[in-house]
Amino acid sequence: MPNQKPLSEMADFGYENMSEGDGYILSEMKLHFSALEKKLEEKASDEDLIALHNDLEKCKCKFAMQKEMVTSLATLSSDMDHIKIYQKDVTITSAELLALFATPKGVVGSPGAGKYIEITKVEYSMTYNGVAYTTVTAAKKLSLEYETSGQIIEMESLGFLDQTSDQGRCARNNSSVLAANEAVVVKLLDGEILTGDSDLKVRVQYRIVTAL
Repeated sequence: MPNQKPLSEMADFGYENMSEGDGYILSEMKLHFSALEKKLEEKASDEDLIALHNDLEKCKCKFAMQKEMVTSLATLSSDMDHIKIYQKDVTITSAELLALFATPKGVVGSPGAGKYIEITKVEYSMTYNGVAYTTVTAAKKLSLEYETSGQIIEMESLGFLDQTSDQGRCARNNSSVLAANEAVVVKLLDGEILTGDSDLKVRVQYRIVTAL
């Protein structure tokens, strides 16, 4: 019998649609049927026919068990998608940061029709490069948000981006509002920062949720 494909591949690509050359039990069953037809044509003994019949029955049992396992694995894989945590790292260069009010920085692309991005956590990390950011005010907050549907997490930039040392911040998402098939971006609220030369690293953790 040809080598069996992993169950994960079977769930991903669809067992029933695979060709018989791909090594599934269905191929083995067809071989047994062919052998049985040949034996009948050759008027084989009852013992040979019984042996072939028994092999075929064993094959049928394996086929049924495997089909059930594939179905269960596909269902489990779908369920796991709802709890799997993805992570995305993005660097906002100093030039991008100085234009972040007018030009938000993309972080996670849109997930596709009927799906939502659920942010669980965001981290910011700034390695000080030598020129502090100025005109940072309480109103100029970093905002992680859906591209067109509003805020997810706000982060104070005052006391963070204007510092002359390495800085890091972290926040978890407490919002239950989701936007269907929307990308996630970082922007700056209430106008641009005027000077500064440190890059800002952003890390988000998120889930992909399928609409009911």
